[in-house]
Amino acid sequence: MPRYFLDPPDGHAYGFPKLFEGDIDALEFDTWLRENGYPDDLIQMFPNGRGCRILTRPDEDNADS
Repeated sequence: MPRYFLDPPDGHAYGFPKLFEGDIDALEFDTWLRENGYPDDLIQMFPNGRGCRILTRPDEDNADS
């Protein structure tokens, strides 16, 4: 399973990109961003993860497979 790093607009100011481990299809972007320190005013400007970069990295355990 790949690892995901989420990077919302201006996220660098709030410690992003940050690792998300789980089912990306089931992710509630706004809730996750809020829980990880992204400010509400930016969440309102970019709802549902709009503009959020999703960076993937293969699972290190399976990198040689």
